Formats: sequence, structure tokens, C-alpha cells
Amino acid sequence: MLEHFGSVANLTRASVQDLLHFVSPAKAAQLISSLRLAAVALREERCRLVIDTPLAVADLCAEMRFLSHESLRVILLNTKQQLITVVSVSKGTVNEPMAHPREIFKPVITFSAYAFVMVTSYRDCKTCRLSLIVLDRIAC
Repeated sequence: MLEHFGSVANLTRASVQDLLHFVSPAKAAQLISSLRLAAVALREERCRLVIDTPLAVADLCAEMRFLSHESLRVILLNTKQQLITVVSVSKGTVNEPMAHPREIFKPVITFSAYAFVMVTSYRDCKTCRLSLIVLDRIAC
């Protein structure tokens, strides 16, 4: 199944119908239920995380290093530096994240976050410079 869907993340998005090629209807429903329950448990666990060091940020977004495209995420925190949520703001091209400050601040305002951390997955120095341009836009 993993070979067909490519990853566990893709498998969690599958429907019972998608799994019928591999398992019985009862097993498919059981597997989908288990995966969705695990996703809820992970989300609840993440909400108790305190993000107070660069290492905590790196651990939270560790899967970004495996992305095939540039990505910009915003980690939203409450007053106790506890995780509210992680929002994917932009999925850029292979080597360029595309984001405007309004796209970054929208989830911050929507979730009433006290603080936020921007995380980008750039692959080369050119993209790093582009990320700095985005930062300059935010600072102005």
C-alpha cells in the first residue's frame, strides 16, 4: 500500500474506496479510522508543545527538509510560547518561495497568535536571498 500511495501522509488522505484494492471493506474502514485517530492524537500532542528554542522549531518542522519544493510555514504561538498551530503559507516553485506579508500575517491575526515564527525550506543561496526580501517586506 505504501508503495502505491507513496507515503503515510498520502495514505491518511485515502478513502475507504481507495483501499478496497488492497484489503477488505472492513479492514479498509478500520485502517482509515486508525489513521484519522492517530492524526487527532498527534494534533493534540503538538498543541501542548512549548516552542522556545531554535531546536524546538527545527524538530517541529523537520519534515520540511524532504520537500521537493520551497515552502514557507508560520508557527503560531500563544503567550506561554505554546504551539497554537503550524500554517503552510506558501508553496513556491522548486527554488523560490512565493509569499506576500499579508499571507503571513493573515493566520497570525485569524488565530489571535501572540507570536509567530517563519520557517522556510530553501535549497540554495539565491532562494535564501529571496527569503530575506520577504523578511524586508514584513519589517517595513
